[in-house]
Formats: sequence, structure tokens, C-alpha cells
Amino acid sequence: MNADSHDISGARIHDCQELMFPPKPREVCEGLGLNWWAAVKLFTDGWLSFNPEALPALDERQEVELRFVGALVSLLEREMFTQPKNHINSLF
Repeated sequence: MNADSHDISGARIHDCQELMFPPKPREVCEGLGLNWWAAVKLFTDGWLSFNPEALPALDERQEVELRFVGALVSLLEREMFTQPKNHINSLF
């Protein structure tokens, strides 16, 4: 792969290791401090590639994806509600 290539297929995990105790989507959200409704909304808005409501447990790829996107959303949410209004306006 060269520096000009934009192919991301090399970064994808193709074969997941089966977990002995796969995490439940709600458990991951609770650990992140992410509201369950927000996690479902991430799917409906196209930020997650899977529907967390439809899965009883997550595989390795789904867990990593939910942790990454969910952590970003949690961080943004905390920043928006804990910072003074002037600071938030300067972000945009």
C-alpha cells in the first residue's frame, strides 16, 4: 500500500476471535456513560454499522466500534454540558 492509497480494507478485522463472555451492548454503553437512546440513535443516524438493539451480545468488531464512537459522543456531551457557554461557541 502506498502513501496515496485511500483503501481502508487493510485496517478491517476479518476474522474475529470468539469471546468466552461477549459483552452486551447495554453493558458497554453503561461503562462509557453513554445513554442507551444515544447508542440506538448512532445507528439510525449512520454512525454505527450495526443496530445495538438487535444484538444480544457484541462480537469483537462491534465492541471496538461501539467503544470508539460511544467514547467520542460521551466526550462531546460532557464538554458541551460542563463548559461555559462562551467556550462552546468558540468551538464552532
